[in-house]
Amino acid sequence: MKTKLFWSMGVASLLLAGTVFAQNAVGNQNKVKNVANCTAVEGNVTKRMTSFENGRAKKFEQYERMQTKVAALIVRLETDGYDVTQIQIDKVTLDQKIEKFETDYTTYLSQLGETKTYTCGKTEGEFKAKLGIARDQLAIVRADANAIRTFWTATLKPEILAASIQTITEGSN
Repeated sequence: MKTKLFWSMGVASLLLAGTVFAQNAVGNQNKVKNVANCTAVEGNVTKRMTSFENGRAKKFEQYERMQTKVAALIVRLETDGYDVTQIQIDKVTLDQKIEKFETDYTTYLSQLGETKTYTCGKTEGEFKAKLGIARDQLAIVRADANAIRTFWTATLKPEILAASIQTITEGSN
């Protein structure tokens, strides 16, 4: 009877050891998988930052050209005797919208860059939280760009067209 008990204890301990070993193997596979995922996410963040840094200069130059063209148009129309009061008011609004866009864009890039400070696998919750904040900021940046585009097409462009078709005598009243 003692022999049977001894053998059954031995078999039970081997089964238990096999289960623990299998769990450790699965745990190690999950750790390797998590590290691979973290590395991929870090690579994606780096790619996104590079892409947005490259697009930043292009977008800022585009808005700067827009501001320059509107300012030159105001000067030209004003010297020709047209009433450009509303266009000047709209240009101030456009400048404010562009300034907000630039500020929000810079904030987005800095928040995205802050995700690089978190150690992969050790601060996953903090990383996800910071990435979520950066995504929210990106939505704000896109809304700013859309607001500029809408303001240009719905407000400023019609004002410019209206000013250009008024008669000079009308503008001097």
